[in-house]
Amino acid sequence: MYDGSADGDPGKAEYDRKSSQGTKRTLWNHSGSGTTVTSGDGSDIYRFQACDENSSAPDDCSGFIVP
Repeated sequence: MYDGSADGDPGKAEYDRKSSQGTKRTLWNHSGSGTTVTSGDGSDIYRFQACDENSSAPDDCSGFIVP
C-alpha cells in the first residue's frame, strides 16, 4: 500500500483473501507520504481497494478491484 498523499493522514488498503471471502481486512500505512507497506503472507487476495483516510470526512476510496 503506497501513500502518495502529503496530507498528513494515513492511507489504507481494504481487502478480502480468497480463503476468507467476506472478511474485510485493513492494511494501514502510518509511515507517511512516499512510503509503502505490504501485507503478510496468506492466501491470494480476492479483491481490494485503496483509501485515503480523512480525519473529519468520509474516506476517499477507489472502489473494490478484483486483480
